[in-house]
Parts: sequence; structure tokens; C-alpha cells
Amino acid sequence: MDATSHLRVALDHNRRWIFRLLLVALGTLVVGALIDAVTDNIPLGISLLAVLLPWERVGAGIATISAMMGVGAAVGLPLAGLIAQHLGYHPLFGICAAAGVLAAIAALAVPNRRVEAY
Repeated sequence: MDATSHLRVALDHNRRWIFRLLLVALGTLVVGALIDAVTDNIPLGISLLAVLLPWERVGAGIATISAMMGVGAAVGLPLAGLIAQHLGYHPLFGICAAAGVLAAIAALAVPNRRVEAY
């Protein structure tokens, strides 16, 4: 049985439950998008570089962050497509979870120091 047949059977038996689930997912997406729209994460990260890095390294830090956003979009989406095409979409969740754990460990490794505002 292919994926569309599985979906058709699930929709036939659980239409009301699936509709509620999709409604909750859409609501979560909208709330997340609103939070992202209200908070400026990228300018905040770049301004933190200006505060945390020595003045002579601020330009290189901003350039690195900006380049990584472009490279991440250009490489990440096609790479995710290749992984999903050849291995299925399930490994993508494991890869993202592992990346999240590594990012949390890296965040804990950053030294905690007080910085005086300019």
C-alpha cells in the first residue's frame, strides 16, 4: 500500500480528529510566525556580536553570520531533499535533534561574562 492509500484510509476513518489536529498545527504555526515576526532574532544576534567580540573582529563576525545564513539556505534545503528522497523523511528529525543537542552543548560552553553597554 502506498502513502496516498494510507492517507486516504486515515482520512476516511478519522476525518474529525485529523481536522482538529490540523487546526491545532495551523494555530501553532501562526503563533510561532507571529512570535518570529515580533522578535528580531537576526538583528539581535548581530548586535550581540558587536557587544561580545573585540572591536577589530566585529566585521568578520557579522560577515560570517550573514554568509552562514545564505549558505544554510542554499545547501540545507537541497541536502534535506536528497536525504528525504533516498532515506525517507524520518532521518531528518534525528539529524535536527542531534544538531539541537550539539547547539545546546555549544551554548553551555560559551563563557559567561558581563559586558558593559557602550
